[in-house]
Amino acid sequence: MALLNMHPRAELLRYLDKAVTADERRTLEAHLASCKQCRDYIARVKNFNEGLAGLTEEEFTSREPCPDSWTLASYDAGEVDEETARHLRAHLLYCDECAEEFDALRRLRGPSWTKAVVRAARGMLECLSLTGSGMLLEPAYARVRAVEGRVADHIEIEDTVADPETKTTSTVRVRIEADPKGPLASVLLELEPPAPAWRAYLLGAEDEEVASLPLAERETVLGTSLPYGAYTVSLRKGKEELASFAIEIRGA
Repeated sequence: MALLNMHPRAELLRYLDKAVTADERRTLEAHLASCKQCRDYIARVKNFNEGLAGLTEEEFTSREPCPDSWTLASYDAGEVDEETARHLRAHLLYCDECAEEFDALRRLRGPSWTKAVVRAARGMLECLSLTGSGMLLEPAYARVRAVEGRVADHIEIEDTVADPETKTTSTVRVRIEADPKGPLASVLLELEPPAPAWRAYLLGAEDEEVASLPLAERETVLGTSLPYGAYTVSLRKGKEELASFAIEIRGA
């Protein structure tokens, strides 16, 4: 059973039900040891099974609207009241879209993390939402963490990232540009001052590696002619993740 570069959810469900062979179990456990996304999935399934027993009949049939990213992040940080937390737990059990969003936000949690949803059309961009520690810079500045945005030819998100060993900080800017000729985008990264010991990874929607480059220069081009979709810019020093920027680029 080949498990490299994939997330074997069907096999993991069989693993939880103890319905795999000894060889499959060893292969899956080796995969889980190196794949945080699948470990998070296993934890979510276990929480789902445990949460079913605690729901009332009313919550079983609840059809509450989906919460926004900021509410999910606040719930993960323990910053909502118990009644809100209970409603969110019930909602996450039945809404796959919000559960996946919640998993993505949890993966981003760290010293520095940001999620941006961007709409693109004819070479112009608009930031629909921004969650996390990053700030939206001019010329696309609107109101940080608000849904209103101003259309611009590029979007820049800035954050301050610290080196855990040297305690020095660098200003990081992730720049998103849209191609006026088609549904394509570019992602660039600026680091001031440069940090040769750091490395930037551009990951696709399934956490596959699109690019991996050292940050020895002030500006690094991570990807060009990228189709619209979900990407993550991950800054790392060795195996330690320093910052994450989740970017979702939508067509108009």
